[in-house]
Amino acid sequence: MVIADARRFVEWGGLLVAILVPLAFNPLDANAFEPLKAALFQTITLLMILAALAPQVARLRSAVPQASGSSSVGPQANDLRYLFYAAAILLATVFSVDVRRSLWTARLSADGTLTLLSGVIFCWLLGQTLTTRRQVLRLTLALVIGSVPVTIYGLLQATGLDPLVWISDSVSPVLSTVGRSNYLAAYLVMVMPFTLALWQSGQDGQPARRFGLLFALQLTCLLLTLARAAWLGLLIGGLLAGLALAQRGGAFAQDSRRRGLWLAGGLLVGLAGVGLLYAMSTSALVQPSAYGMRPVVYAQLRADSAAARLIFWRVSLRLLDGRWLLGYGPGTFGSLVAAVQPAELTAAGPAASLLDDPHNLLLDRLLQTGMVGLLAYLALLLTTARRWLLAWRGSADRQALFILAATLAAMTAFLVQAQATPNVVTTDALFWVMMALAAGAT
Repeated sequence: MVIADARRFVEWGGLLVAILVPLAFNPLDANAFEPLKAALFQTITLLMILAALAPQVARLRSAVPQASGSSSVGPQANDLRYLFYAAAILLATVFSVDVRRSLWTARLSADGTLTLLSGVIFCWLLGQTLTTRRQVLRLTLALVIGSVPVTIYGLLQATGLDPLVWISDSVSPVLSTVGRSNYLAAYLVMVMPFTLALWQSGQDGQPARRFGLLFALQLTCLLLTLARAAWLGLLIGGLLAGLALAQRGGAFAQDSRRRGLWLAGGLLVGLAGVGLLYAMSTSALVQPSAYGMRPVVYAQLRADSAAARLIFWRVSLRLLDGRWLLGYGPGTFGSLVAAVQPAELTAAGPAASLLDDPHNLLLDRLLQTGMVGLLAYLALLLTTARRWLLAWRGSADRQALFILAATLAAMTAFLVQAQATPNVVTTDALFWVMMALAAGAT
């Protein structure tokens, strides 16, 4: 009973992260989004740890050996890569240029040691707990249902009906509860594949129309964010998922007559997506006046955004000199840039001089945890990919295949957009959720 309760609490932790972390914000705080989200994610993970330890404590107190047929949440042989990555984070913290800042980072986001460790432990515990199809479906539903208020709030902001006044330097005012338009877009492209999966898998082979309506709202909100990196990620992730499903065409024999239409439709959607990606760089998609700016200003902002990222990456790479093995420590990038004040960054303007993230996931991991941490992180990703492939080859159920394809699309979309977007708690936490989904599916 204790073991079953522990697993149930760990699963609830995953459901709470999927629903509450994207929604949480405090409009009374100067930093309304990241501090609360980080604290919430850390707290839920701590509760999951306590729940996982409960069976061990109960067994020690009762001095009763564990039954051969029972299992509790605990370490497994395949989980060494989680341990390696956690050890790399701790090692980078010990040798950080500012240990205190690494532990209690001034930029309360996904950068600090506590949040990074929370992600690893959260994914490890949840991945071991997801052992049934019903659990996977519950977590998928939580991801999709949690996106409803986020999407609706974003659409309200686009229409000017938001009762709150937000200040943002983004080209789009649609930031919802995530904090910025490109962060919202990154969140949407991670949940949209699951909405599409539930829509198309439906029940008894019939599409679930309510999820189709939600998908249309999510797509509209995504377009209104004008976020190019997220849109590119969705296109690439959707392409990979579509190819994977096409390869498993035998599992969808009932759709054989419509397969040609699906392929043609997928090609048209891909072409339209590329066209929209181009349009986002001009004033063709949304009239700039609708967002309170002149077309010339809009076009310049789009050009400056791409140029600024090149500067960010060059500055970040130069900072690696002498600290490539263990990095500078979690949460130290912003203070490091402020102390060094690279001339190229200062010349780019006041906004660039406040850089607190390299705007690239791999550079972020390299600067925070060094080559040791980056390699451990990549090893963890490869392990997740292997587990996903095993689950994909072993699944024949239509809904299970759609959910696995959605997991592939969502994780790909995250990894693509993360190479040009700052790392924030919402997308980071959801990526750990999806890694647990891929691990648990086996």
